[in-house]
Amino acid sequence: MASEKPLAAVTCTAPVNIAVIKYLEMGFHGVSQAGLKLLTS
Repeated sequence: MASEKPLAAVTCTAPVNIAVIKYLEMGFHGVSQAGLKLLTS
């Protein structure tokens, strides 16, 4: 049973990690684009 817990944890957290990475990437790109607009304007 102990060997099943890490596998379950990985399968449960993998989608969350992907979502967090996507969110952070979108947030970073959004901030960088806003910064470029401020610099160019």
